[in-house]
Amino acid sequence: EMAGVDAADDDDDDDEEEEEEEAEEEEEKDGAAEEKAAAVGQRAVKKAVAKRLAADAEAYYADNKGADIGFGSGGWRGRYYRAKLKGADSPDERRRMAAEYARGLHWVARYYFQGVPSWAWFYPFHYAPCAKELLDLSAAAAAEGTRSALTLGSFDLGRPLPPLGQLMGVLPGASSHCLPPACRTLMTKPDSPLIEFYPTDFPLDPNGKPPVVKWLWIALLPYIDVDRLLYQLGKVLPTLSDEERLRNHFGTAELYRARRGGAGVA
Repeated sequence: EMAGVDAADDDDDDDEEEEEEEAEEEEEKDGAAEEKAAAVGQRAVKKAVAKRLAADAEAYYADNKGADIGFGSGGWRGRYYRAKLKGADSPDERRRMAAEYARGLHWVARYYFQGVPSWAWFYPFHYAPCAKELLDLSAAAAAEGTRSALTLGSFDLGRPLPPLGQLMGVLPGASSHCLPPACRTLMTKPDSPLIEFYPTDFPLDPNGKPPVVKWLWIALLPYIDVDRLLYQLGKVLPTLSDEERLRNHFGTAELYRARRGGAGVA
């Protein structure tokens, strides 16, 4: 009789395990179905947003055809450069813009295939040149027998900015709370020797883009004078705490990877 009871208990346990497994399978199926439905919903939303953006952009271009620069209409290249380069527009300045842009393409290609070619170089214009000027640049280089270098010159590697200097170079004053108080003061105090680099009010150029994609507008911010920034940063470094000074040093790069066949990192 006891053996029969034990066998019955085993059967009950097996039934419970099967029920639990079935329940888990159902939960997994439900979860997969929910994920699929969510993905479908996200695609539908993205499609609707893209359609709306395209319609708004088309309406904007139709309403503004011929206004301002009038992209695509006769003489637009001349209007483009006069509007973007202001009083500095000249054939030489257009060539310089094209050369710097090509230099930027060179920088990016070398960065991804060989490593950073220069820590200090930056594109010194808010706008890109027209393709015509890039074509002229290539033709001139070919005529001079320097097609491979496109007369771009070489890069000076230099060295990266210290972490706090790098952050001061890319963050707006509104994000200065991410930095030590001494750095924050340099970015926000009205009489700071660096305050001109952190304007709270600055012009935005639509540059042919409708308001619905305002994030594509050009923010006409001043370029930071790195030497001035580092000089002023150097003056406040002695006032930083040990922990803050530690944040301004380069650390050791660490690589994390999953263990094979198990959770966690090795």
